[in-house]
Formats: sequence, C-alpha cells, structure tokens
Amino acid sequence: MANKKTDNFQFQFCPNCKFKLIERDEGGKLLVCRKCGFHYYNNPVPCVAVILINKKGKLLFVVRKNEPKIGFYDLAGGFVEEGESFENAAKRELKEELGVSLELFNYAGSTSDNYEFKGIIYKTVTVVLVANIDGKIYPADDVLSVSYFDKKNIPFERFAFPGLSGVIKKYIGRR
Repeated sequence: MANKKTDNFQFQFCPNCKFKLIERDEGGKLLVCRKCGFHYYNNPVPCVAVILINKKGKLLFVVRKNEPKIGFYDLAGGFVEEGESFENAAKRELKEELGVSLELFNYAGSTSDNYEFKGIIYKTVTVVLVANIDGKIYPADDVLSVSYFDKKNIPFERFAFPGLSGVIKKYIGRR
C-alpha cells in the first residue's frame, strides 16, 4: 500500500530547475528551492458547500456517490474553480449535483477539513452558505441520493467531513 501524503507536499523537486526542494516553516509550511529560490506555499484549496432548507424547515443532505467518504452524508457543493466566486461556484455545484437553480444565499460560516483523494490529503477551506429550496431535486454528478432531516435528528456520526458538521451545528444552534 502506498504511503499517504498528509501535508500535500507531494512535490520533491523544483518545477523550475529540478533541484531538490526543502521544507521550511515561515509562519506556515512551505517548500523552497535552495538553487533558484522557488517557493511552494501549502495553501488550502477553496471549496463551497450549501445548507439547503425546505419549506418545512428540514435540511437537505446529499449522500456521496464517489470517494472520498462514499455513502456518507454531505452538503451539496464542491471545489471553487478558477475565476469563480463562492456564490457562482455554489450555483454551478447545485445545478450539477441536484439540477436546481438558486440565486439567494446567506453566509453560515467557514471551516477547514482534509479531503483525501487517491492517497493524497488535500487541505481545504470551505465557505458554507445557506439557501431555501423547494421543487424537484434531481440527484446527479457525484450525488447518490438526498435525504431531509429535522435539525434535531441529523446523523452527524455519518457525516463525511467534521468541519462541515461543526458549521451545521453552529448554524442550527442559532435558529
């Protein structure tokens, strides 16, 4: 079994001059090339997730179709693509995953998590938005199915990412 790369430092050599990179800590971990001075900053990947609430006040969670955490509950959302705002990424992800078009979002919070994919653990930072949803849902893309939960019966132990669980708990605690 391959070793997991836990710090997202899968790079060993400089992309400019091919010299071996060394790890340094300058208020945050980074890789530095002693030959040409290249710096690789280990910054998190931006993500967006949406707490969706129906007219009955129940929260919609998706069931993950793909790894990581296949079969676990999650919020609809995903990675922010280059040039996208968090809001536009949320709109795109909701259209891809659930077949819905939403425009009005409120801010719920933010969190960081680890996203393991193919043996590499990516650090993520996720902005969590809130929107009301009604109408027909069409699970697609990387969503296996959807479930609605009353805020008192959310199965946090079956949630894919602990950081998102924390934001949801804070959000429902304010309501």
